[in-house]
This record gives sequence, C-alpha cells and structure tokens, in this order.
Amino acid sequence: MYAKKQVHQGLLPMMKFFRLLMIVMLLPIGSAFAQETAKTVTGSVLSETGNDGIPGVSVIVKGTSQGTTTNTEGFFSLELKPGTTLVFSFIGFESKELNVGNKTKVEIRMKESIANLNEVVVVGYGEMKKTDVSSSQVTVSGKDLSKTINTSLEQGLQGRAANVMVQQNSGQPGAAPSVLIRGLSSLTGTTQPLYVIDGVQIKPDNMRDDPNNRPTGFSNILSSINPDDIETINVLQGPSATAIYGAVGANGVVMITTKRGKAGEAKISFNSLVTIQSEPKHIGVMDLSQYAQFRNEMAAIGGTATDPEFADPSVLGKGTDWQSALFRPTTLQKYSLGLSGGTEKTTYYLSGEYFNQKGIVEGSGFKRYNGRLNLENQTRKWLKVGANMNVGLTEEKVNTNNGGIIQLALDQNPGVPVTNPDGSWGGPATTQFQFTNPVMISKIYNDYNRRTSILGSLFADVKLLKNLTWHTEANGSSEFLKYYSY
Repeated sequence: MYAKKQVHQGLLPMMKFFRLLMIVMLLPIGSAFAQETAKTVTGSVLSETGNDGIPGVSVIVKGTSQGTTTNTEGFFSLELKPGTTLVFSFIGFESKELNVGNKTKVEIRMKESIANLNEVVVVGYGEMKKTDVSSSQVTVSGKDLSKTINTSLEQGLQGRAANVMVQQNSGQPGAAPSVLIRGLSSLTGTTQPLYVIDGVQIKPDNMRDDPNNRPTGFSNILSSINPDDIETINVLQGPSATAIYGAVGANGVVMITTKRGKAGEAKISFNSLVTIQSEPKHIGVMDLSQYAQFRNEMAAIGGTATDPEFADPSVLGKGTDWQSALFRPTTLQKYSLGLSGGTEKTTYYLSGEYFNQKGIVEGSGFKRYNGRLNLENQTRKWLKVGANMNVGLTEEKVNTNNGGIIQLALDQNPGVPVTNPDGSWGGPATTQFQFTNPVMISKIYNDYNRRTSILGSLFADVKLLKNLTWHTEANGSSEFLKYYSY
C-alpha cells in the first residue's frame, strides 16, 4: 500500500503540469472563436454616378446560399463573420465582389452593363444595335448551335428562342421539323416562317414537306445547309418582320447570317463527331403465348376461327420480337472542314461537310454533302463587292415512312418468323392476322430521295456619303429533287 501511494503522489505534479499546458494551448483557439463572432453589417448599394440607391440587388455570401436583397432605398443588413466576401448582382449591372473585413458598414457602387445592349443584330434592312430595335427579336449564336447535334438549322432553335416552337413531326433522319413563331397563325394556309439566308429568301410555299404528294416527314431545302457555317440566327416577330417583307413575313422571319472571313492569317478549323444511337424503348405488345391465349378466348366467344397451333399456349415460347428484329444500334457521323482568312481588302470563308446519320430502323437514313464559299472585296474606298454560294447534296432513305414499317412491326403476328428454315423470308400465310414482313421491306426495297440545292447571292455596297450606303443585291435559289423507288 505504501508503494502505491508513493507512485500516486509522484504522478500528481506531472498531471498538474499537463493541465496547465492544455489551458495555455486552448487560449489562442478561444481567442480565435471570439474574433470570429458574427456581427451585424449594414450597407448601401448605389449607382456608379449619383447617390441613388438600387433596390432589389442580390447580396450573397460567396460560396453559400446565405444572403438578402436591398430594400427600396438600396440598403441591406446581414449577420456576417469578419473577412466574409459578398457578391452583388443585378440585371443590367456588372456583378461585383467585396471583402467585408472587420467593417460593420459598407458602401458599394455598381456599374451598368451595356455589353449586351451594344450587340449588333441583323434586321430586314441591315444591322442595328439591340437598343435601337423597337419590336420583339431573338438571337441565337453559332456557339449556341454547336452545343447540340443538329441535323438541320431549325433544330438549333429548339428551346433557345422565346415564342418559337420547334416540333419534330417524324423520326425519319433529316426530316424537317415544324417551326411556329408566336403560335398558330392560320387555319388553312401555311404556318411556317420566311427564311432569309444571306439575303436569299426561302418562302413558306417552298418549304412544304409534300412536293410530290408524298407523306410528311421529309427533308427540305434547309436540310442542305451545314449548321456549322451559321454565325447568327435572328428571329423577327411582329412589325419588324412585316415592315420589310410584307404579308410573306406574317408568320415571322428567320434571318440567317453565315460566317465570314477576317483579315489576317489563314485559320483552319476541323470538327468531327461520331456518336452511337441506341434503340428506343420498346412498345409493349403480346408475345406468342399471350397472343395464343388471346386468340383462343376470341374463338371461344365466336370472335374468330380457332387455330390448332394455339391449342396449348403454355408450350409456346416468346415467338418473334419484331421490334428487336427491326431496331438496331447505329452511328451518326459528321466531319466538317473550314478555311478562313484574307487581307485588308479581300476576305474569304470556305467550308465543306460530310454528314451521315443511319436510322435505328433498317431502311432509314440521311446523308449530306455540303460546300460553301463566302467572298468579300473592298474594291475601292467607296465600293465593296461580295458573293455567297452554298451547294448541298442530300440523300434520305424513306422506306420506314413510305412502307409503314414500324406500324407493321407492332401489328405483325409473333408466330411468324423473320426467316423460314430454308432461308426465305417469313410472311403471311392463309391464316388471319398476318401482315407483310417489315424486316424484309426494310432490306430489299429501295425508296429514297435525292436533293441537289444551290443558294447564292451577289452584292455591292456603294458608299455615297459618310453615313449613307447604297446596297444592291441579286440572289436566288434552285433545287433538283429526284425520287427513287424500286
């Protein structure tokens, strides 16, 4: 007992020492916590010039969702820790950051953002600043278009332009979508807008999907244009559309400006894209055993004749899955090459494209070969001349649309094989509810359209006075369409 007591007494001084050491070490931490105590910070947000407060400014603690907004006089109040950084933002003003430090009262001045208002947009009679445009207009840039895969330029407007509805009416690759600006404008006439491509007008009457009384869902002349060549798309609505183009612009006008060369060294751009297109979700249909049971029940109530092959549905398997036989994973390929440059007097833009989208259904697909040349020359100080030329060749396989292949696959009897044991195609026999073999149609039929289109323009700008330029232009479009079926 005496030995234990001696050991215990020997440890007491050491324990007291460690306690004192811990207290000393924790003092700075307690001091730090005391320094980080939140304080009420008040402030005012003013315009860059003047002492007017800006109401509704968002005041957010950087990196968090904590914050507030200024009141009607531009004041705000927040509980903040020293050293906090605040982010101020408001529509029409440049965002700004401020480190509060140990201040309890701050003042910040925000600068108006006029970059977007100074952007130049294309209208029917030239170019204007956004601030000078009095009617509704939407602009989509080429950078926006490059963010998605677009077979045609109309698809690039989908979801990017207010009051513009783009609807894909067909799953056929290359099929032209329907474009409505500000809703349906006619019950009996065309509802498509007027397209103007570098001054070349593509009127709604020339945009019909049915030039030869064929089903809807085919491409049009716009499908021959490479979306990578587009600099901007400006959608004119209301008076800004009809003031220049009259009644033909009543459904809206889509102004398309293609890329131009810039003075300097030649620039080469190359874009390539290869994607895998997967099969769609299958529509639920009966397999062979379910179909046999259905037929037996119909026969029992006298709805159809009996079929001896369906006497015992339990011994039957799944039968033919016509959707799996028809659908296939496939590829989409796109390769484009561009060359631009020039001197102070002459600029050029030259491009070429190859596009190939195979349909996920046999017998469907879309190909495009495209070439473009844009030239501008400052012949004299007072004279500029130029030319724009686009040549496109498209080919689309339309077995799927014309043959109604997908509907056949949904209706076909699951007891019919794709191919017979001897290698011949399976098909309708003498029994009921059997249709033409959709896989056979997709493989042995040749049903396609070939379109060659040319769009071009020549123009001259004559500078008469310092702020007066006379613009004259001659343009046109032509297309040759051939339909093959055998």
